[in-house]
Amino acid sequence: GNLIVPSADCSSAGCQPHRKYNRNASSTSALVSNERGEDSSEITFGTGQISGGFFRDRLCIGASICIDANFIAADRETTEPFQDIPFDGIMGLGFKDLSMGSGFNIVDDLAVKNALPDGVFSFYLTDGGDSEVTFGGYRPEYLASDIVWAAVKRESYWQGDIDGITFD
Repeated sequence: GNLIVPSADCSSAGCQPHRKYNRNASSTSALVSNERGEDSSEITFGTGQISGGFFRDRLCIGASICIDANFIAADRETTEPFQDIPFDGIMGLGFKDLSMGSGFNIVDDLAVKNALPDGVFSFYLTDGGDSEVTFGGYRPEYLASDIVWAAVKRESYWQGDIDGITFD
C-alpha cells in the first residue's frame, strides 16, 4: 500500500491540524514518477479524498529501520475525515495492486531492502488506544494464545479463508 503524508504545500482543512512533510527541508527529497509516467494522483477512500505528488526520501520507522521510499505528499485532503483523525498520515499495508506502482509499496520495499526482519509485521489491537504495529516480528507478551498461521488466498486486502468463527 501507499504511504501518504500531508505536504507543507497543503492548506486545505484536512491538512491543517497535522504535521507536514516539507520537501525543501530535506537534502534527499526528490520528485519521482511511476512506471506509467504519472507524478501525482488522486485517491478516493470510503469517506474522503486526497491528491498529491510523488516523492522519494529517506524513511525511518523507529531508529533502526531506514530505507529510501516513494510516497505521496498530499497537497489536498478533504475535511472529512482527515481534519478529525488523530494521526498525520496513512501507511497502507496492502499488496502491490493497491499501490501507485512499482516502488510505492512500503511493505515490499522494506522486504526487498532487507529492512523487514523475517518479512513479518504484526498488530496488537486494544480498545484503550495503546494499539501498536511491530515490524520484523511480534511481541510474545501480547499473545493470548498460540499463533495460527493462515495462507493469504487473495493478495490484495490480505484475504484468507475462514472455516468458522467461535465466540467465547
